[in-house]
Amino acid sequence: MAISRRQLLKIFGTAGVAISANEWLFSRLEAYANDRLGYQDVRGPGVESFARTVCRGCPNHCSLAVRKVDELPVGLRGTPWHPASRGGLCVAGQSQMQALFDADRLAKPLVRADAGAPGQLAEWDEAIEIIRARIGKLVSSGNGKRIAVVDGRTPSLATRLLESWVRSIPGARYVPLRIENALDHLARDFLGAAKGGRLQLDLAHTGTLLLVGSELLELDGSPVTQMRAHGERREDPLLDHAPTIYLGPRQSPTAVQCDYWIPCLPGQERDILLSFAEALSKEHPERASILPEYARWVPEARDPIGFAGHYSPENVAQRLGLNGEELDAAVRALKAYGPAVALPGPGLLRRPHGFADARATLALNLWSGGFQQTGGLSWGRDPLSDVARRLELAEPVDPDLAGLGDIFRPLFEIKRSPVDVLLCVEANLVHEFPGKDQIARALSHVPFVASFSTHEDETSRVAHVTVPTLIELESWDLPAAAWGVPEASLQVQRQAVVPAVDARAVEDVILDLASRGVAGAEFSAPAADVEGVVKAAVDAIVEGGRGELRGSEGFNQPLASLSSAQAARSLLSGDFVWAMAPERGPSAARPKDVVAPIPPPADLAPNQLWLVPFDTAAVQSGRTLNRPMMMELSGMLHGLGWEFWVEIHPSDARERHIASGDRVKIRGPRAEITSRAILTRTVTPGVLAAPVGFGHDALGSVARGLGANPLKLPFAVFDEQTGAPAWGPIAVFIAKA
Repeated sequence: MAISRRQLLKIFGTAGVAISANEWLFSRLEAYANDRLGYQDVRGPGVESFARTVCRGCPNHCSLAVRKVDELPVGLRGTPWHPASRGGLCVAGQSQMQALFDADRLAKPLVRADAGAPGQLAEWDEAIEIIRARIGKLVSSGNGKRIAVVDGRTPSLATRLLESWVRSIPGARYVPLRIENALDHLARDFLGAAKGGRLQLDLAHTGTLLLVGSELLELDGSPVTQMRAHGERREDPLLDHAPTIYLGPRQSPTAVQCDYWIPCLPGQERDILLSFAEALSKEHPERASILPEYARWVPEARDPIGFAGHYSPENVAQRLGLNGEELDAAVRALKAYGPAVALPGPGLLRRPHGFADARATLALNLWSGGFQQTGGLSWGRDPLSDVARRLELAEPVDPDLAGLGDIFRPLFEIKRSPVDVLLCVEANLVHEFPGKDQIARALSHVPFVASFSTHEDETSRVAHVTVPTLIELESWDLPAAAWGVPEASLQVQRQAVVPAVDARAVEDVILDLASRGVAGAEFSAPAADVEGVVKAAVDAIVEGGRGELRGSEGFNQPLASLSSAQAARSLLSGDFVWAMAPERGPSAARPKDVVAPIPPPADLAPNQLWLVPFDTAAVQSGRTLNRPMMMELSGMLHGLGWEFWVEIHPSDARERHIASGDRVKIRGPRAEITSRAILTRTVTPGVLAAPVGFGHDALGSVARGLGANPLKLPFAVFDEQTGAPAWGPIAVFIAKA
């Protein structure tokens, strides 16, 4: 039975939902009721209910309650019992209602005869059969090495299932794209840890905290949890004078909340970190032997006297033109308030020389005593890997950091493609990597590309098949705890609403392919769909009997004390999280050999500046800019909305006769973009800063055509050591438009 607009208004009025003024949401709810629900589940009029799931807007994974009236979703709210959010729900979580009913979402698979041609709507069986034929031919002929999958999602049970499927095909490559996935690999490689261990940060008990390009209180890891822990650290009488220090070229929102910001040009972080190590080695002579092993690529490291002379804080400050008093204050803080922790961020790893800088940051923990179990960095078990092992999925391996380069390098050189099939899973390579035209041209040389995405984005437009995927409100999963969280936990992400479009979960498509014979002999899934896989994972948790359930009103009970049925029911309801009992991996081992790093950026030509691209919580590399709420918040710090901008120091602007608000042209090695200039002292002189994520020519009507993408400017595409997009710094010229 179709519902009329008058009936819909009556139902909402009965339930106390004021929605008549919101025509956008009203029209979509009306279509949703008739087209997707068939309005057969009505219990009303006006019966209110809630369905809990997990917000994936950031790695914090807050518990989310979907408010429904007669099964129609009308609002979102947090749940008070969640240990991190405690009932809060930020705007990123609230904006999922706009994502759910976005009129530009893909509702059917798209098929293209040639890359770049207009997509034609196709039925699901047709699209899956095309993918099956392409992959199946390679699997049956033993050419699995011609298959690659690039996954742009954060780790979860679903990504582990996909990885297990890929690794069951001999030679096939699974490449996790998110740079956060490289942090654990980097720490394991440098510091040593148990297989499957994860780096954890006990921020609430940390002494001095040194952040090197780490947006700990905005983007990196689990911001909600970390902001709360940071507040607890501030209130601890034993740590009330322990400072937080930010080192980098831009005073980000995280840097604003720190006690000190040490501004520097891009590439100078390494010398500053080595100066800290040199100063601390005098306080800890027992750790001096670490220096030659760690810094063997530094010529002065072979000569302790030469090293002390070159990297003393005084000499570094003089050589780089920095404030020597600030460096001395940082050294005193690292000495005085332990355990001190130095933390690199994903922003650091997106630079051509960032891998070495991140190693230098981690190494500083060995001198400052920041690598230990309480009040610093430590190794902990990964509950996701524990569950995946019980389900007999493939053992976890470190990210294939060089995988993307191995695939694209021959394509850039117009050689034969190293793969015949490339699957891009929520990975918009064309927009999020430098050299947009270069990436699109390279993909056109791959014989077959399939893109899994909620929207027709820039990468989907050059794919032969585009597969529409679900958003988190519509799907099942078991997301992993964020990087750096001190207590590893898992919470079930449930399907809280009926999907608003005819889309499918990525893993349901993969399981369909496996059922049609497209999988390696070793692949075995515990269920035929992703919902069944999640339920099997819950059963595995319950059977293990380890850890505890945490839920509403301080509920905290050992899993072993509950009946199997009660424990499984509690987890599947979404009302509880499962936390593992603390179990530490081994302490740090000796650092491994360090590959000689790429040198810092060369000197600039006259009138050139360094452009530093950055991400923001609202933009998220452009993945959320198709939501009006996020677009309006994108430039909030500068009083801007729905607009792209570039930050410039007043002294640099004055030399170029640029006033705040002027339109400017920015010319880089490969292209030129235009922007609005914002004069601010939150960037160091010699540096421009611009947000990444604008400049879409796809992704829906909200994001399309707004602003520019600074990643069009550089030559380098990705860092060969991390596989991350090489965001900069970029040598550019800027002038009034």
